[in-house]
Amino acid sequence: MSAAYKYKSKSTSDAYSLIDHVWSRAQKATDHSWTRLNEAMWNAVTLAISAGLTFRPGDFKDIYDNMRGNFWFGDHEGLYATAVKYGNRSACVAYERWRGRPPFVFGSQRLHVGRAECFPDEPNLRLVVTSFSDDGASIVCCAYEYEDFVRKVTRRKTITIEQLRAMERERRKSKPANTWRRAPGRPPAASATIGASQPEEP
Repeated sequence: MSAAYKYKSKSTSDAYSLIDHVWSRAQKATDHSWTRLNEAMWNAVTLAISAGLTFRPGDFKDIYDNMRGNFWFGDHEGLYATAVKYGNRSACVAYERWRGRPPFVFGSQRLHVGRAECFPDEPNLRLVVTSFSDDGASIVCCAYEYEDFVRKVTRRKTITIEQLRAMERERRKSKPANTWRRAPGRPPAASATIGASQPEEP
C-alpha cells in the first residue's frame, strides 16, 4: 500500500487485525487494481463477521476512515444484515455506533434491510424493511404485490424507534408462558432407564 495511506491503528480487535492484514498486504503477488482491492476489502469484512471475530465498538468507523471505505463500503447495510444473520453482536454494535443509531429490535432480533415482519398493529400486513433514517430515529417498511411478474409497492410505512419498542413490549407481554409439565404417571425419558435392570421373562 502506498505511503499516502499508511496509518497507525489504535484498534486491536481480531476483526480489525484481519481486515488490516488484507488492506496492507493485498496484491503483493499481482498487479494493482482498485476494483479487485475494493472487492477484497468487502470480502474481508464479510469474512470477519461470518467467522465470528470480535469487533470493537469503534471498528467500523476506523475501517471506513483508515481504509478508504468511501470507495468500497457501497451498500453497507448489507454488512449489517450479515452481522445480524450470523449473530455477531459485536459487529452489530460497531456498525450501530458508526451509523449513530440504536438497535431496532422486534421479535427479540435486530431488524435489518430486507427483513420481513408482521407487526402487531397490522398483523395481516407483511412489511419489508427497506431503509433506516439518517438520524437513526425510524425505519421505512414497504408491502409489495406482484403484477405481471413486476413487484410493486402497495404500502409504505414509517415506524419510529419509540413505536417499535412499544410493539416489542406488547409482543413480550402477550407471548404465552411455557406451562408444560410432565403428565402424572408419565415414565421418564428412555435415556434415564438405559442400563437399568429389566424384569425377567415369566
